[in-house]
Amino acid sequence: MTKIKNNSITIVLIIISLILLFVWIVFLNNSNKVEDDGKFNIVTTFYPMELIIKNISKDAKNLQIDNITKEIGGCVHEYSLTPDDAKIIEKADVLVINGGDMEHFIQNINLKKLNIIDSSLDIKDLDTSSHFWMNIDLYIKQVENISNGLIKYNPENKEIYEKNAQEYIKKLNELKEIYNDIPSSDVNVAIMHDSFNYYKGKFNITASLITGHEGNHSANDLQDFVNKIKSTQTKILLVDNDTFNNNQSLIDTIVNDTKIEVFQLNLIVENTEDLNNYLDLMEYNYEIIEGMINYGKAY
Repeated sequence: MTKIKNNSITIVLIIISLILLFVWIVFLNNSNKVEDDGKFNIVTTFYPMELIIKNISKDAKNLQIDNITKEIGGCVHEYSLTPDDAKIIEKADVLVINGGDMEHFIQNINLKKLNIIDSSLDIKDLDTSSHFWMNIDLYIKQVENISNGLIKYNPENKEIYEKNAQEYIKKLNELKEIYNDIPSSDVNVAIMHDSFNYYKGKFNITASLITGHEGNHSANDLQDFVNKIKSTQTKILLVDNDTFNNNQSLIDTIVNDTKIEVFQLNLIVENTEDLNNYLDLMEYNYEIIEGMINYGKAY
C-alpha cells in the first residue's frame, strides 16, 4: 500500500512539474512577443524608401511607418543593426528594402519570417549602381514595386495606394521631361560616384574615382584618376554632396593638381519630412547638370 501511495505522489509531482514547466514556457513566449497595436507596421531600411512609402501611403488608415536608420541619414552601406532595430523589425508586417546589395546589414536577419518588398524587383541594371533612385526611370520602377507590394500585403488601403502612386508617378514623369530636355553633349566629365554613370548619355565620362562607401582608394588610384583628367583635358569634376562635405581634402588635392572645376549633386539620402524632397532635389540636380554642360561647352 505504501508503495502504491508513493507512486501516486510521484505521478502527481511529475504532473505538477509539467504544468509549471508549460506555464513558464508560455510566460517566456508571451514576454518576448511585441505587443500588437492593431496597425499595419511598415519598416523601411533608409530614407529613399521611407520617402516613397510616405508619398504612397498619404491618408491610408491604421499604418505605422518606421525607418530603422532615421537617426543617421546618408547611405547605409556600413550600417549595423542595433537591438532597438531588431525590436522594430520584429513587429514589422512588411520590410521595404532598396535591394541591389545596398543593405548589407539585413543579411543578419531571418528574412524567411518577414514579408519583404524589394524595390529593385525587375530592375535589370543592377551593376551600374545600387543608388537606383538617382535614375528617375528606375525610381519610378521602385515606386511601382513598392506600391504593388503594399497592395499585396495591406489590401485594406489598396485604393489609396493606387491613387497616391499614380499621382506621384505623374509628378515624376513631369520631372523626367526636365531631364530629357537637357541636350546631350560631348563635354568631358570626371566623376566620383558610381550613380553618376546613369547620366553618361548627357556627357562623356572620361575618368572615375569611386571612393566607395568605405572611402578607400589607393595612391595609385588617385594618380591614375589625375592622369586621366589631364590626358583627356577634362575640366569638370562631378562629386556627390557626401564626398564634398566629408572628403574635402581629397577634392582639394585633385583640384590643386588639375585646376578642374567642381560641381556637386545631391544624393537625396538626408532625412526630412518634406514629401516633395525628391522632386525638388532632383530638379536641382538637373539644373546642376545643365549648368555644368553649359560651362563645359563655353570653356
